[in-house]
Amino acid sequence: MKLKQTVSIHEILIFFVLFFSPLIFGAVHVWAYSLVSLTVLFLFFTRFTNSTKLFRDVFRISFPKIFLLFLFLNLLYLIPIPSNCLKIINPHVYNLNNEFSLSKLTWETFSIYPNATFRYLMKFTVYWMFTTIIISKIIYAIDTPTLINRHKESINANFIFLGAISGVFSIILHSLCDFNLHIPANAVYFFTLCAIITSISFCKKNNIPISYPFLNKLVNFIIITGFFVAVLGIAQKLGGNGKIYWCVEKQGSHFGPYINYDHFAGFMEMCILLAFACFVSKVSLSSLPHINNLKDKIIWLSSKEANQTLIYLFAAILMTAALFMSTSRGGIMSFSAAFALFSVICAASIDTRRKIRFLLALFFIIIFVVIMILWIGPEETVNRFKLLNVLIKKIIQERSILSELRPHIWVNTIQLIKDFPIFGTGFGTYSYIFPKYRTFSGEYGFLYYAHNDYLHFTSEMGIISVLFVTLFLIWYWLRLQECFKFLQQSLLRKTKKDL
Repeated sequence: MKLKQTVSIHEILIFFVLFFSPLIFGAVHVWAYSLVSLTVLFLFFTRFTNSTKLFRDVFRISFPKIFLLFLFLNLLYLIPIPSNCLKIINPHVYNLNNEFSLSKLTWETFSIYPNATFRYLMKFTVYWMFTTIIISKIIYAIDTPTLINRHKESINANFIFLGAISGVFSIILHSLCDFNLHIPANAVYFFTLCAIITSISFCKKNNIPISYPFLNKLVNFIIITGFFVAVLGIAQKLGGNGKIYWCVEKQGSHFGPYINYDHFAGFMEMCILLAFACFVSKVSLSSLPHINNLKDKIIWLSSKEANQTLIYLFAAILMTAALFMSTSRGGIMSFSAAFALFSVICAASIDTRRKIRFLLALFFIIIFVVIMILWIGPEETVNRFKLLNVLIKKIIQERSILSELRPHIWVNTIQLIKDFPIFGTGFGTYSYIFPKYRTFSGEYGFLYYAHNDYLHFTSEMGIISVLFVTLFLIWYWLRLQECFKFLQQSLLRKTKKDL
């Protein structure tokens, strides 16, 4: 899992963003995401200013174009139009503005609070910039590997493709009960995985060389960062004093460097699945599948090749233990579903001869993970899942924010959506409009998010949000099919070559 020695200044800054964004409390504070944003801005302009061809090449890919369209539509929410026009186009926002305005308005915007919309637009513009930077680094291959290495690297890229697909799937599920995409660090990692997916897909469909050195460095660095954050989380859990980094006091249920354990879990999900993907890739490309004698297999465990392979498994298992120790039910269940998807695609892609070996190895990995969780201490995790009666109807030792409050938030949010069905209230305005629809007690404090990203974004952008979520899910489904196809074809070629 070592990084290459030749690292450009652009790569150093990319790794800086990936390493420090989760460590500085998920980059949720203004100073933190401002630092990330300034770094990305510098990266973007130095990357594309002198290379318009590279920028055009990136825009041959659909994902950044659709993302940019999303940003452009949000920009329209900030443009003032005559009040009489707004009254016709978006009467709900017009009525709301006039209800709370101290004077008659002649020019108004689609957003009920343009300042909040502008802030969110700037954040997502930074995510778009970072996504295009990653894509440009992957699709722009300077050094093309030899034919033999190209085949091996292609198989490795297909497994990375699968790991990224599985990581995105876990966030898709986790977003049903949380708000990971509102946490800058998790959003950066989510869109990095999307960039990996769309880049590999584009290169393989168009027979364009992939920058394997950068792709490997990027994935290895993500795994190293995830491992470091996991170790930090476990250390603070077992020997902490209730403060982040043993010195920073924050309100909330923090775990590791994250203020909320659910967001720590969301970050871990993405890193774990990449680590498992790299482990399976290393095993499939190693000499182990060709060793039939049990004694020789045991001897192989002491080889350099085994060390370079098993380190990914160790990292994945330790990060999985940290995920379970966070006691995030949404994180654990979404990771379990994503890991099941990962395992099914792996099992379906390999030939029948090796399928039993793979399933047996998978069984032992699961047993090993369970043993590590039991050794570290499963009490809180088990308590969080105890009496999972009628699909999580009642859960003992569950905080009210999870078992009681979320359904009320969702019901109130649906009412909000009914009042602003077409255009919503504007990107980033949920926390400002929600108090008007809130029907439960104020003792729970001020709420910024709907604890469901799909409802949250629909309340802010109406049908436009539904359209973009649908487009994203279609894009994801197509990439998932491609992933299975590419992996199956590359492993089939490898099997024929081995024979």
